[in-house]
Amino acid sequence: MLKVVVFDGGWGGELVADYLEAELNIVEVVRVIDWRGNYSEKTDNELYENIEPILRDYVGKCDLIVLGGHTVSRVLTRLRKRYPRQLFAGMNENIKKNVRLGTRMFRRVTVLTGRTIREHGLEQDLTRQFPAAKVSFVDCEDWEELIDNNIMTKDLLYARLKKDFKLRSLRFEEREASMESMPLGVRIKIEKARGRHDKSIESTVNRFAEMRQAAREFEKCTAENMMREANGTMSLPELVIVLNTHYWEIEGSLEEIFGWRTRIVDMREGLLHNVCAALRLTGLDGKRPK
Repeated sequence: MLKVVVFDGGWGGELVADYLEAELNIVEVVRVIDWRGNYSEKTDNELYENIEPILRDYVGKCDLIVLGGHTVSRVLTRLRKRYPRQLFAGMNENIKKNVRLGTRMFRRVTVLTGRTIREHGLEQDLTRQFPAAKVSFVDCEDWEELIDNNIMTKDLLYARLKKDFKLRSLRFEEREASMESMPLGVRIKIEKARGRHDKSIESTVNRFAEMRQAAREFEKCTAENMMREANGTMSLPELVIVLNTHYWEIEGSLEEIFGWRTRIVDMREGLLHNVCAALRLTGLDGKRPK
């Protein structure tokens, strides 16, 4: 059985290892997680000086070493030069190719990542890869800590993103979802019951009260939107790129918050392709059945 070592400095490495184990059941995945590394604030030289001694014990003893994060992948080139006979894989720098976006043109692209990754030329690279799009970055500096401590709830995530985007109310989304999830027969009975009740005088009075309340909510929402526009908040993006592997855990919440019109992509498919190419595993690139 092929042996793959997954290295990272936190929970993102665990998620990468889980993903590779689920996709490649013919591979033994060994987890090497340096929880005390604190790599986010280190320079490239400091990263290499910390990572190389740890991986030295695995060089020549496994088929592939995977750097399971963008921060640790910054030493990928130096490790390959230092150990030319050992296979290494990391996060692909060509984001557009990695997430397989095809030829579609996106006008609004949002990137979710930490400050450190953004500072290493990422903003310029994305501007070049998406020349027709307005690329924006969300302040995610403390997201890793919140996810590591298991306190990044959907409500908290919504509150963070609401500062930057014009989001619909989560309660409204939940109401719509609950109605849509009902069996068709139940929904028809509810609608018929509502129709019969509307014929009564009491229902008419209630309908006027609901309309007045809806008008108030509309005025309030309009005012809030004007304030958000004044404060620089943005419309919903067409594409959200999840760069930090920590955020894989909250992608379900991101999809619910942004809605179906926004496409959420991450780097896992590209990483799987890189791993399969390094190990020469055909038909396991994430597109064809295994």
